[in-house]
Amino acid sequence: MSDESNQKKQLTIQNVCKALKYAYSNNNNRTKQSALNFFQAHSHLLPRTRELMKGFIKLPRECILELVVTRRINLSQEEIYTAVIQWSECQCVLQSMEPSAENKREILGSILKKIKYTSMNVDFFNNAVVEQRVLSVDDIIKVYQRLLASRSHVMDTNAVGISPSSDDFEDSDAEQAVTTNSLISLQETHLTTTPRPVPLPFWFEAPEGKNVLYRFANVLAGKSYPKNCLDSLTLSVSKNIALHGIYIFNSHQLPIQFRVSMKITENANGQQEVFSVTNHTVFTNGESRVFLLDIIPPVDIQAGMKYDMVMDLDINGTTFYGVEGLPELKDNEITFKFMANECGLNGTNHKTGQFPFLVYLPK
Repeated sequence: MSDESNQKKQLTIQNVCKALKYAYSNNNNRTKQSALNFFQAHSHLLPRTRELMKGFIKLPRECILELVVTRRINLSQEEIYTAVIQWSECQCVLQSMEPSAENKREILGSILKKIKYTSMNVDFFNNAVVEQRVLSVDDIIKVYQRLLASRSHVMDTNAVGISPSSDDFEDSDAEQAVTTNSLISLQETHLTTTPRPVPLPFWFEAPEGKNVLYRFANVLAGKSYPKNCLDSLTLSVSKNIALHGIYIFNSHQLPIQFRVSMKITENANGQQEVFSVTNHTVFTNGESRVFLLDIIPPVDIQAGMKYDMVMDLDINGTTFYGVEGLPELKDNEITFKFMANECGLNGTNHKTGQFPFLVYLPK
């Protein structure tokens, strides 16, 4: 049996990305081709296989570019975009950069232009790509121009039918003739306010057997906690749920011990307390971004009611915090609404701050 056959048999979901890293680092073309072929055959598992995604987000940039350019990722363009965004977030962390839209754009570079945005679902493009702002404004406009130029050929109002052989960022005479008013009209036609879920970030390991709602598009570091300044957020849901836990952002500094006090109150008849914990001690090694505050027994969150989550973090230092949150999110046909309230004096609201993940089950 040839060495190449042995090599192919030895490749697994768990080690194929390690083989790719080795091949690119050592310019080993035979290993590279075998690993690329194996990855392509199993790439449909990327969104739902943690081991494969953990390897993917650590691949070298030239490998990611080749995978996208040579169409070796057998996923939809929406899934490819989500995967490379997660890769860029990991690269920001590895390079000690904030995972801002600008830094992710810089790290991705030409990879961003190799994705077929005009083959995406229009709602996804408007609500994910445009809103995340990783793709530049100029490139977003070029995509809209291509949509306008081909509008008469679009048969499905929920999917864009531009030929896959065309390049989203090659200008044509028809696209250059598009007026600003037409461009604005197309954006207004397709923009939607429908709430949607935010994909779980690559670094988060969800608990088994429960649903998790994530609030933020990005995570930064440096949120402080002055004494007597509480973090608070009001929650309401469209269907009854059982709230099993809330994740809290951790310290991003050296290993540290701190305390958290939290209560949840229902705003039905005055302020009825439905959950409370005082001076819960947390130990962190400075690496984990979040810790889970279990709610035992789970709290029943009733549809249409408002619940205030109020937290006092007693910590000597700063934590991670979320940014680019939304006032409404939808998960499992349940709409979650987030609002600031008068208890919150430390900056947490629907756009930024604490309470990144809710752990729940529908009722």
